Amino acid sequence: MAAGIVNVPLFRSGLIDIGANFAPRHTDSVPPVSDLRFAQTGAAYLLHDPFSSDVDTVVDGPVAEGATAGYRNVVAGSNFAVTRGRLRGGSVDSMLYYTADSDGAGWSRVGGRTLALAITPDDAASNVGIYLAETPGSLDGYGLRMNVKKFEVIEPGSTPIVVTLPEDNTGKALRYHVGITLVDGVGAVYWLSSLEDYQPGRAWLIPNFPSARILFVSTAGQSDNLYPTLHVKTAYGGNASFEDVRLLDVPAWTGSNGLALLADSFDRPDNPQTLGERWNAQGGTWGIVDQQAYCVSSDGAAINAVDVGQADVWVVANITAGAEIASEFGLLLRQSSPDTYLSLSNHGSGNIYLDRVVEGQYNQSIFATNAKFAAGETKRWLVGCYGDEYRLFINGNETLVQPTIDSEQQHARGTGFGLVSHHSQTGQRWDRFAVYPLIFALEPELSADVALVRAIVGSVQNYDTFTDANGTELTAHQPETGGQWIIDAGMWQIVDGMAVPSGDGDHYRAVVDSHEDVQASVQLVIPSEFPVVRAGLVVRRSDPKNYVYIRCFVDDATQLDNDEIEVWEVVDGRAAILSKSYLGNYFQAGTTSVLVAQVVGDTLNIHLDGVPQLTLYLSPALLNGTGVGMYREAGTSEVMFDNFTAAPAVSHR
Repeated sequence: MAAGIVNVPLFRSGLIDIGANFAPRHTDSVPPVSDLRFAQTGAAYLLHDPFSSDVDTVVDGPVAEGATAGYRNVVAGSNFAVTRGRLRGGSVDSMLYYTADSDGAGWSRVGGRTLALAITPDDAASNVGIYLAETPGSLDGYGLRMNVKKFEVIEPGSTPIVVTLPEDNTGKALRYHVGITLVDGVGAVYWLSSLEDYQPGRAWLIPNFPSARILFVSTAGQSDNLYPTLHVKTAYGGNASFEDVRLLDVPAWTGSNGLALLADSFDRPDNPQTLGERWNAQGGTWGIVDQQAYCVSSDGAAINAVDVGQADVWVVANITAGAEIASEFGLLLRQSSPDTYLSLSNHGSGNIYLDRVVEGQYNQSIFATNAKFAAGETKRWLVGCYGDEYRLFINGNETLVQPTIDSEQQHARGTGFGLVSHHSQTGQRWDRFAVYPLIFALEPELSADVALVRAIVGSVQNYDTFTDANGTELTAHQPETGGQWIIDAGMWQIVDGMAVPSGDGDHYRAVVDSHEDVQASVQLVIPSEFPVVRAGLVVRRSDPKNYVYIRCFVDDATQLDNDEIEVWEVVDGRAAILSKSYLGNYFQAGTTSVLVAQVVGDTLNIHLDGVPQLTLYLSPALLNGTGVGMYREAGTSEVMFDNFTAAPAVSHR
């Protein structure tokens, strides 16, 4: 059946005010934290593994919980454990796959069949991924894996394809809702949703659940027997996790159209007059021959388009060159009027150009890349359009290293997409043309009846702008809201309206008694010269020997332009690093940054200047501390602290 136009709601910003009484010199907002645990609704799951029974070591056997079928199969040498409803990966390369029955059969290929789960990678992991594998206990077939700072897809028979740029930092250890949806016959669609809107710099948005972004559209592979597979290889011993593995059929995505706004394989009788009702020829004569589209004749530019109702899309097509490749042929993108559009086409030189056409006149070539057709050769083009950026993949390999920018943006909102052919016709053909939404709303089977309860942050109960006389001891100072400060280490004073530590020892900490589940924030004031920075927040402090600290890290002498956020836990006085988030050259002289930590249950979420940076899970020994506060190390440049807040966060467990 033909897919209709998907209505995508306007996206929530994901920002909430953390307290109406939070006013004077700094107003802070932080994206809320969501719970992506799925309710057991009795839906027609082919497989549902909720990991609801805590076990120290995961073993082979039937999946007995939830509306489910299937068997777990743990590859020898793997190190998995289940805790608090999550499958946690160990410090070695580990793999778990599912079979449909005890004989080891997989699941058949059906259009709309979807593997979906919640996943939290480890920022230090070599890779954490999910697969619909073609062979049990392998990483072949369809896969989506998260490497440090990038996402990659695995197509059957190909090497990994980078679908987000490493400098986008989109492979961070955040919590995601992930899916692989099969297209009927051949191929798959890879999609991703996050707890909150995530878009650092110019990276393409990862929207918050229940909206999702398509990362890649595959038209490779047609295995009839597939095995849901989980894989993790992490350096820090168990921060990567998987939750609520489900294999199900999504009725709205069955058949060849899948998630597409438009899909046409031209599998109709030959017709030298038209491509069909939905197509709108606006130059030349177009027809169908041998179940492929072709331009029958043209005296100039020939285009044929369909208005799909959205501008931010993926366009995929198989394009075959004729006996000669001197003519120009390719795809029409973002048509806003009959004579204004973008033309992505093979030119007579053999290069591929993205040309801007305005009111029927060539305007500018936005880019050119050398990806020549041979006579009679077929190539699969996949084009992503988002805002003013375009990315082109050819045969699964990214041709453009960087997103291509259309600085004038005349076509940023054009919603017409289709086929384009210029001048002489030399036998080129188009097949398996489809347009997919870049961002879309998940179907009810993947969004309704899901326990997606956001943590509720209450009114600020600890608030301090450090307004006092210079030299005032922090313990003698009265915060605007909340109790007195407790000094764990160092000497803390008020200087120029900010908190500043000094003294003997290596670690300076000042805390207030707040809540186990809490959201804390502080403004870090970076000095004009700062060769070294190690400063941040303390949470879950139960006594001076048991706490978690989050530190912003800069050390140009040891790692130039590689700033970090690190999370450390201290248990019985012994410190161990849990995870880190890489920031590049982030902190600048004379600036301020707002660090936010939200800890709910065993989950810690960290934001820096409003951008989510890290999600990880705390040790059971650190689930009850109620102290929160500030942290700085000796030898650090004079980073100062301002506008400290703490507010209770209601558990979503």
